[in-house]
Amino acid sequence: MQTTKRLLNTRAGHLLLNPPQIKPSVVGGLFLFLLSFVVLQFSSSTYLAVGTISNNLTFPSVNTTKSSFIEKILTEEKGIPFTTQFIEDPTLEIGKTKILQEGREGKEIITFKLSFHKEILYSKELINSKISEPTMRRVAKGTKIIWRTINTPTGELKYWRNLNVYATSYDPNCTGCSNTTATGMRAGYGVIAVDPNIIPLGTQVYIPGYGTAIAGDTGGSIRGNVIDLGFNDLSEGWWSSKYTNIYLLSR
Repeated sequence: MQTTKRLLNTRAGHLLLNPPQIKPSVVGGLFLFLLSFVVLQFSSSTYLAVGTISNNLTFPSVNTTKSSFIEKILTEEKGIPFTTQFIEDPTLEIGKTKILQEGREGKEIITFKLSFHKEILYSKELINSKISEPTMRRVAKGTKIIWRTINTPTGELKYWRNLNVYATSYDPNCTGCSNTTATGMRAGYGVIAVDPNIIPLGTQVYIPGYGTAIAGDTGGSIRGNVIDLGFNDLSEGWWSSKYTNIYLLSR
């Protein structure tokens, strides 16, 4: 009993008998502090657990296969040549030409699909074709005859056309030749071979250095602006192959 009295007379006893009054706001703050501490500990544990799980996750692998088939597109371009149309013009001198319209090449564009198997072509499929038509060239070709004159050692001659040609020579004794020409004339001096597309057969002509002659023969190598001057015997001839003028005297 004496002991109890002594305890009550102490400071501890005083606190027991008169406990301090704690404000409600202090109690609330303490409660919130403890609650925050618990939540923080729970969040840390959850984060560590999720991190561990995510690090251990494995994703399904994707198997890719490379096809041995390959397709390619091929485009080919081809030129289409233009044609030429000649139009006779009676106001233009014969032998003269004038371009009325320039020609233009056309174009064809073709597109293919190529299929390869292991780099070996096994099919070629046409998938598109586009054509640009060419433009025709139009040329005026003169037909008007204009007579002119030329002075020769034998006098003045009238001619209606003058051509520059390459002239060779031959006689009836040449390989493949005979005494009779393509028109039935006797081969020799005064008869020449021509290309009938350039100089009509039967035309009387004058060649400086050779004289007058008749276009009365043809030859396998006489094409275009080439003529062959006839001689009775080449050993007695004086002509060397060269370019020269030929004047057409008759039509």
